[in-house]
Parts: sequence; C-alpha cells; structure tokens
Amino acid sequence: RFSVPPCWKNVFMQVGEPDGPDQQNEPRQPHQPLDPLVALKDLSVAVQAVVDAGVSPLDGAECVEMLDELEVQVRRLQAMQVELFDEIDTRHLFTHLGLFSAKAMVQHRTRASGSEVSGRRGVARMLREMPALRVAAREGLVSTCNLRRLARAYANERVREQLVDSELVMLRMAAKKPHREFDAWLTDWVRHADEDGARQDNDRRHEQRNAKLLGNDELGWDLNAWCASMQGTKMREVFDRYIDAEFAADWAAAVEQHGEGNVTIDNLPRTDAQRRMDALAAIFERAALMPSPDGDPHGGVQVILNLVMDQTTFERQLALLAGAEVDADDPNRTDRRSHTIDGQPVDPTEAVLAGLLGQIRRVVVDDHGVVTDLGRLHRLFRNGAALAVRLERTSCYWPGCNTPISRCQIDHLNPWTPRPDGTGGGHTNPHNGAGACGRHNRLKETGYTVHRRPDGTISIRHPDGHRLE
Repeated sequence: RFSVPPCWKNVFMQVGEPDGPDQQNEPRQPHQPLDPLVALKDLSVAVQAVVDAGVSPLDGAECVEMLDELEVQVRRLQAMQVELFDEIDTRHLFTHLGLFSAKAMVQHRTRASGSEVSGRRGVARMLREMPALRVAAREGLVSTCNLRRLARAYANERVREQLVDSELVMLRMAAKKPHREFDAWLTDWVRHADEDGARQDNDRRHEQRNAKLLGNDELGWDLNAWCASMQGTKMREVFDRYIDAEFAADWAAAVEQHGEGNVTIDNLPRTDAQRRMDALAAIFERAALMPSPDGDPHGGVQVILNLVMDQTTFERQLALLAGAEVDADDPNRTDRRSHTIDGQPVDPTEAVLAGLLGQIRRVVVDDHGVVTDLGRLHRLFRNGAALAVRLERTSCYWPGCNTPISRCQIDHLNPWTPRPDGTGGGHTNPHNGAGACGRHNRLKETGYTVHRRPDGTISIRHPDGHRLE
C-alpha cells in the first residue's frame, strides 16, 4: 500500500478524505488572510535572500536537501500561476486590457509561449473539478509535468468523468511516480478507460503511417515518421539496442583514455542526441549489408551513393584539405555543383572526403550540361550510361513533375526501335537519353513526342501538336 507522506495530511483534511483515525483529530490551522500583492512582495524578499545566499551545497547530502526544497517551492509557485490563470479566466479579468481570453492576457503580459500558457489553462480547468489534486499542487506534492500530463488526459471527454471519479488514485500515482513511469501508466489507464477510442486512434495511426527524410536549407536532413502501436514498439526495441551499443562504444573509449573508475558522462565523446542519430544510421547501413533471403525485397541491396561535384570545386576542396592557401571562390560562378543526383545539396568538404574513401568517376559535359563522355559507352542505358543521363537534371523532365531523378526511368528520347513512320532508330547515348517517371515515360507511347533542342533543353508536344511548357 502506498504510504502517505506526513505533509499529505493537509491535503486529505482539506478535501474531507482523512487517511487515518489520528488525522481526524488534527485540524489544520487556517492561515491569516493576507493581501495577495503584499504576500508577493514578501515572497520577493525571500527569493532575493535565496539568490544572495546562492545554491552552492557543502556536500552531496546538503545538495539533495536543497534540490528537494527548491523543487517543492517552484512547484508551489507554478501552482499559483495556474490559480491566477483560473481567476483571470473565470472572472473575465482579461477585459481590463481589452482582450478576449485569459490565454491572450497571460501570454501578452508574461511573454510566454503559446504552448506554455495552454499548459496552464489545461491544468486550471482540470483542477476546478479535482479539489484534492488542487491542494496537492499547492503543497508541491505533484510535479508540474505530471499535472500537465493529467490535464491532457482530462481534455479527452470520453474519459473525463472516470478520471474525476478516480481523483485520489490519480493523485497518489502522480505524486509517487517519476514522469516517465506516470506517463506510461496513465497512457495505459486511458487506453483501458476508452478502449473503443484507443483502438480507433491506433487504427488511424496505422492507416496514416508515414516516414519522410527531407533535405533542409542547412545541407542537412530532417527525419519525420509516425506509425501505430506494434510497429513502433518493434522499431523502438531495435533502436534502443543500437543506442546501447553506441553508448557502450563511447564508454569503452573513455575508459581507455581516462582509466577505469574515472569516467563520467562528461567524458564521453558524443552526446545522447549524437549517439541516437549514429544508431539510426547504423541500422540503415546494417540493413543494406544484410544477405537477402529468397524472396526478401529488403535484404542484400547494394547501396551506391552518387555525389555530383564540378572539377573546380573538387580541386579547391582538395587544396583546402591539404592546408594550402586558396583564393576565395567566385560567388558568381554558375557551374558550381555539390549535390546528390536528385539535387539535394551536400557540403563540399564531406563530398570530397566521401570521394577519397570511395571511387571518383570522370564525367565530361558540354556547354548545355549534357553528358558527352563517361569514360565508357554502353549499348543500353545501364550502369554508367544510365548514370550519365541522371547527372543532367535532378527530376523528371516532364513540366510540373518533381519525381526525383533517382526514381525515374532512363529511356531514349528518339526511340531506339525503328518505326514504320520513319521515326525511331535513336542512338543509345546521353544526348538521346533522359529520365522520366514511369507514368510520363509511358505517355511517349500514346502520341506524345519528345526531342532535345540544340540548346540541350527538352521539348514535349501533345498528340494534337501543341507544345507543353
């Protein structure tokens, strides 16, 4: 059974829920009423005294005591912020500033973020119906993060009544458990209290599952993904194992450098965030190297990363890496290239290092950017020949289509097979090749005609003769 801390006596006495016979004979002495502004000014003096004293504990034991005391007082002040919001909201005090909501007034005066003020509003509305929790918040018995997690559950109208009826259970769990455990416990409680809703939410997440890896403006990538319960649980288990492996590698390196027993987290060469990202990259890399069982489309796939860079930039970066003095690059140069074949920018230094560790292919282009020489010529658009065509542009050549070139089919502009009408018979060379998505590549067989202009651009005509722009 959860043991009630001594300070909880005040909570249960105020809400009419004594926890034992002894407490019924210990009435709480009411505080003398004070002017709120006077009390706040007294508080300001007390806080200044703490600031003047500083927070430099003498030893670990005093550190623990100071940490606990400071946390309780901060929680109590945050509870007062919530109660002030409630006063503003219920009494419409925001009209004093000509505003239309308590949130607008608080956000305007405190300069706090919208999410911060919304959090106070959610807790305030919940505490109107949960008096025991309100008293506990005043006493600093419940962390602010647990209060806000409860408020999010309270916002679910399908479980609100059950949540209020279970107030004392919620209070005990919120006060006893650290946030991570309480969050998991309450999530499970809500799921069982609202089985139909939880099932519908999970089904919707499964139907809407998605993953995006998008390049950003800082030469980096942003990963965003969401899925349903079981799929995410499996992925998280794998992810955690790889994170543990990255941590173990860092710890071993720190022990080797500093000696056993002298290592702390601060000695590790990477942060938690960096290890998580490196763990995710390791999962991708390991998956690409795994042998492919029969019929498995995910294993044994050879991954080749093609990076495109002009010769001037490549030589300049090599010189910089070698420590040579190099003139500033001409900002007006238009032939600068350092990107993937889909056009995603890549930091030139990283691209050159990748080239030094991998392979470098010489490609010659004409004045219009069309590849004229790749070192070897193939009869079909395969391997190097297909890559030569992909290097010309970063997406499908059809106007308005943004399919990345790496997902496009490489085919002849003038068909390779001769036709009865005299067309066809095109050569298999980069000048007669282009990349189009499957749909637009197939349109060439329905009356559309495609050819390359002398300036290297591609012209497309509709079956009725008009040109697509």
